[in-house]
Amino acid sequence: FKGDKSDMYTPDALLDAVVKTLVHEKGDLLVTPWFSEAEALGFSEGQFVVAVSSELFRDTLNQRFKADVAEICRQLTGAEVDPVFLSGEQARAWQAEHDAEGIYANYTFERFIVGNSNKFAHAAAVAVANEPAAKYNPLFIYGQSGLGKTHLLYAIAGHLRKARPGFNIVYKKGDDFTNGLVEAVRSHSTSDFRARYRKADLLLVDDIQFIGGKESTQEEFF
Repeated sequence: FKGDKSDMYTPDALLDAVVKTLVHEKGDLLVTPWFSEAEALGFSEGQFVVAVSSELFRDTLNQRFKADVAEICRQLTGAEVDPVFLSGEQARAWQAEHDAEGIYANYTFERFIVGNSNKFAHAAAVAVANEPAAKYNPLFIYGQSGLGKTHLLYAIAGHLRKARPGFNIVYKKGDDFTNGLVEAVRSHSTSDFRARYRKADLLLVDDIQFIGGKESTQEEFF
């Protein structure tokens, strides 16, 4: 979608901002359990598409939160937004169809500005994209905010979406991983939580520092 402030947000950033606003308005207990495993897929023709873990989550979000999410998106971006929640095959089909023209098209290796301070990180990321698990497994990229770490993660994912369409790619932020684990323990669904990550061909974790100091989360992650 196009709005006065829409370019300020990547899909992930917009979803984070929406959830934070909902938590402030409705409370953590009413919001976080339903959004802990949600994943922003992208923007398309006025829609903000979000993947969720099951049909129950999809139906609940549509019934309880759709109008609120639309209004918060309008306030944040200045555009009229239609939130769409997808699960299962619908989510995977949408992602396969739109990735090439969505966020991955904006964050590619070709668009990454390489300099002396980041050329090794760039080369390592390219190596992982070309031969996953063959080199730098795991690959850990460290640097201050705004230097392109997330750009490289998206570039790896975008490259592999095209090169290996059947790859199961899971992208998560460190705090979302933690929140998802907490909710899985609370709802006695840790086996489903673990299966999602263990089935991944490529696991990308942004802002992994958020699991620092959380021993049980680190143990589950390792």
